[in-house]
Amino acid sequence: MAVEARTASIDVPAQPAAAGIQSFARQAGVQVLVEKDLTRGRRTNAVKGNLDIDEALGRLLRGTGLDVMSIDGTVITLGRHEGGAVAAPNRGGAILVEARRVPSRMTRKATAVVDTVRFDDVATLAGGDGSVVEQLVTLPGVTGIEEGDTPRFISIRGISANLNATTIDGLSIASIGSDGDGSRQVNLQLLPSNMSAGNEVYKSFTPELPGDAIGGVVNVATRSAFDHDGLYKVIDLNGIYSTYRGPAHINAITGSGAHWGEGIKGVVSDRFGPGGQFGIVLSGEYQKRIRNSAKYWQATKYYFSDAGKKLASPQDPNWNGLVVPYDQQYASYTNTLRSYGGSAKLEWQSADESLYASIMAFGRRRYEDSTMNKQDYYTKSAIYDQTEDGGRQQLNSIYTRYRHDNWDRRLFGVIGDLSWKAGAGVLEIRGGYNKALYDNHQYSIVARAYPKSAYITYASNGGLGNLPYVTSLSDANALDPAKTTYNLSTAYDMFRVAREDMGNARIDYTWNAEEEDRGLGFAVGAEWRNLILRRNLDETEYKTGMVMTDYLFTPDYTALGAIGAMPWIDYRFVDKMAELTVDATNSAYDSLISDYRYDETTLTPYAALHYRTDRLALVWGLRLDHTRFAADTPYVSEGAIDGMTRNRGGYDFPLPSFSAEYRLARRTVLSGSASRTIGRPTPGDVAQARSVSCGETDDGGEGCTISQGNPDLKPRRATNLDVTFTQSFHGDKGLFGVSAFAKWIADDIYDLTSYTVVDDTTYKISQPLNASGSRIFGIEGRIENKGIKFAGQKFDLFANLTWMKGHMDVVSDSGTRSIDRMLYQPEILANAGVTWHTPFLRSAFTARYNYRGKYLESVGASPWLDEGRAGYGTVDLSLTQKITSFATLKYEFYNVLGEKPKWLMGEKLQHYTEVDDYGRTAFIHLIIR
Repeated sequence: MAVEARTASIDVPAQPAAAGIQSFARQAGVQVLVEKDLTRGRRTNAVKGNLDIDEALGRLLRGTGLDVMSIDGTVITLGRHEGGAVAAPNRGGAILVEARRVPSRMTRKATAVVDTVRFDDVATLAGGDGSVVEQLVTLPGVTGIEEGDTPRFISIRGISANLNATTIDGLSIASIGSDGDGSRQVNLQLLPSNMSAGNEVYKSFTPELPGDAIGGVVNVATRSAFDHDGLYKVIDLNGIYSTYRGPAHINAITGSGAHWGEGIKGVVSDRFGPGGQFGIVLSGEYQKRIRNSAKYWQATKYYFSDAGKKLASPQDPNWNGLVVPYDQQYASYTNTLRSYGGSAKLEWQSADESLYASIMAFGRRRYEDSTMNKQDYYTKSAIYDQTEDGGRQQLNSIYTRYRHDNWDRRLFGVIGDLSWKAGAGVLEIRGGYNKALYDNHQYSIVARAYPKSAYITYASNGGLGNLPYVTSLSDANALDPAKTTYNLSTAYDMFRVAREDMGNARIDYTWNAEEEDRGLGFAVGAEWRNLILRRNLDETEYKTGMVMTDYLFTPDYTALGAIGAMPWIDYRFVDKMAELTVDATNSAYDSLISDYRYDETTLTPYAALHYRTDRLALVWGLRLDHTRFAADTPYVSEGAIDGMTRNRGGYDFPLPSFSAEYRLARRTVLSGSASRTIGRPTPGDVAQARSVSCGETDDGGEGCTISQGNPDLKPRRATNLDVTFTQSFHGDKGLFGVSAFAKWIADDIYDLTSYTVVDDTTYKISQPLNASGSRIFGIEGRIENKGIKFAGQKFDLFANLTWMKGHMDVVSDSGTRSIDRMLYQPEILANAGVTWHTPFLRSAFTARYNYRGKYLESVGASPWLDEGRAGYGTVDLSLTQKITSFATLKYEFYNVLGEKPKWLMGEKLQHYTEVDDYGRTAFIHLIIR
């Protein structure tokens, strides 16, 4: 049973068996296989010296109850005595090992409910933007919140993305939200997928985790050179095809290709120095793709009586039950998306692995060039010939709009890590700095006409996305700029800039609190964090009214949902804007009213007591949240801005938690937890003055928004309960799990929304308020199994289903209203997938389905003004084909069925208001590894 005779320099201290065996294997240059459960509660001996490997292994294992079961070259399998005998060794026999590498820097917080997605450079579906968010949406209870054709944020268990904590290796990430709006939701599109070894979603809380997370904690665990023995390298060259052509090159300043894009990404890691104690990991990526699209929506509805009288709302008892569109809006987009980024990580660990240090720099930039050409019909407040199938309306006005945006979103940072292991104690010090930046340069030009006598006829049923649609226009001259006068109604040139700087440091010490430890242990630590958010807007507004006849043309293109071509503004009018008269008063006011600065410092010490046996694990703990902030906001006096005013505030909350895990059998685990967490108001909700902005809204619509902050907002306070049962099977390749959870949230925050119409433009008025309370209950179920053999083939399967029921009480001028759901909370989430492995073809085929039900996005001042998104389900496919020992072809197809995102409004979210079309996207990869 001796290992091939050779010696090695060994220096392994006495420690828990799992760590000791791993350290020995690395220093001896062998591979040691042992079931993890066999190492629980065992400690290996100290071994030091230039020793024969066989002798050193014997010393290491003496008294542990573990023995060498078989040896095959440098592969050693360990086991333990069964009935007083040791299984006969298998020298040189065939040993089949099926393994999945578990990156050493990915940690599991004891007793916390955590779902993990491990990144594989070949097998993982990378998604349209190649970001980590694409990997998270298949987990139970996780909802993707899309921007365009890809998710940008996630909601966990029906809780707003603003109420998640997001970290890289345990350190917080700066965020400026979607469009520099000062929210706390982290734009996960700015985290490149190939930087991470995997991503963890914590759904229950222990004191070691951030306490400002009501939804959950997302942690990106970065790659380590110590995850591999020696050099690791992979490069991925890919071509991208987008099926939706749309207007393509028509009337776009920079133009955009109709379909094609390309990308490249790669990773290199290696170990070097004496004994391989140093490590380096480099990753990089670049992608350019086209995302042309079309949107068709109706932002506002009319309601009439049987006598044709216009009513204020559908709550009027005289309403005839038929919804009438006030507007018909058609938008066509040409978008070019470019992203690039990467990371560099330098590591060192001592020979005995008791000391570890690393420093990592990372960054990603996502740049978007977007051109919108849009046309609108707005109708007068009357209805003719109305039936359930449709009706006729007189046009009040026709708009044509041109807008060009350059969006530039960036995230950069550096993280340092130092840890020291001494016996059962582990001391770790981490620190970092990162910043998120947002820039948007926008030109907007709007022309308007008032046709004297033009009518549209619309149909109520069978339209695109269930929207009422126009079937005819009585006077085609209304669309002819030579026969109907179009005047300039809006023209501005705007720069919007936002930046958040975040410094973060934490120190943690644990003693006898690792997963393999037994008995009493503890953890103590503290985290300090400071964020400074600055937002600035500069806008030049121009006098309007000029006749636009010479700057309009009718393209050979019909927008989505329209019955024919409509006039467009020639993009070259942008050059003409410099000759227009500047509206100095409005320019100065609007440039200052949106500016603010927000400075927040938090200090959160914690302490936890751990107790663990072979079957039971308990954690009691307390985290203290001490927060102070200052918000500088424009001060408005008699309609003019008179400097800045500063609002200061802060709060202190104790956040207790208790969690338990009991192993009913080796593969059967029952766990539960109870905790208190908070949800901080967003910087924008606190610091923003009343401001007006027009353009594309976060939900993809076009209009104007009046927003104002609320410095008196209180943080949310949540009580969280969770119970989880898991059962593994099929040699731990299969897993069945079910979780029940509940959250009670005091002082929940929601945006109260109302609407007003000024000069045919709909203004959405929004202000954050504290709700009296909300709650949510839910059940998650999951099953997965790998390596299922059927008909000579092998299959991997997974499926999960989440059901949630929420409730929210909101207070407005009209009183308290109860809503049967929470913001961003769908009732149903479902995911399923299968991978078919075909060894004889050296390929694997994967099909995946992802579905989320409809959810509420904003609360109206009246129930019929509630807004949300419709249910959305996509089918994605991939095929990998190994063509040589080092090269693989991979094909990916996203949204195969061409599902279109849709928006809703109404008390039950029963009325459709918008439908978008982004088409489908396909990738072909050549992966060299």
